[in-house]
Amino acid sequence: MDKQKAFTQAQRVFDHFYKSRFKHLLKASDFYVPFFFGKKKRIEEFSLEYKPLATAAFTEALRNYTVRKTGKPDEELIAMFVNKNVPDTIRPFYYSYWDLINSELEKNPENSKELVSSLATLFMYRLFGPESTEPNPDILNSHRHQIAVDFQVGNMMFEYTQGLKTVLDKLK
Repeated sequence: MDKQKAFTQAQRVFDHFYKSRFKHLLKASDFYVPFFFGKKKRIEEFSLEYKPLATAAFTEALRNYTVRKTGKPDEELIAMFVNKNVPDTIRPFYYSYWDLINSELEKNPENSKELVSSLATLFMYRLFGPESTEPNPDILNSHRHQIAVDFQVGNMMFEYTQGLKTVLDKLK
């Protein structure tokens, strides 16, 4: 498989689902964005968390796909993706999600539900926890919000996996 073609196709999958999942996750988290005051600042805060989450989830989908197809992760393809999509400004956030993915997979490699729940919990903690600009313990501790965000993160990972499978299988 040509690495550059595979990278281009994988990037197209990421771009497509990255845009479509943004609003779904924004709504699921009930991330309140006031119409007049602070709207731009709050959207930037949400984006600062969404970009590394989505990129780490896609990196895992890419690793998972290449392991299933070849028996080992395609480190070159993964590095190409990470280098293009993870600028220095979000690298620490990306690696916190990536490290969480790796630790969850070490603990329980067969159960993706735990991985999705952990990613959603970290995402919500960053948005509404004590270190956010507008902490909201009611949303942070809400079972309804946790389920909604779990569903959206799981759906995002599923779409990434299926999208990669569809486009990369056609390249072979």
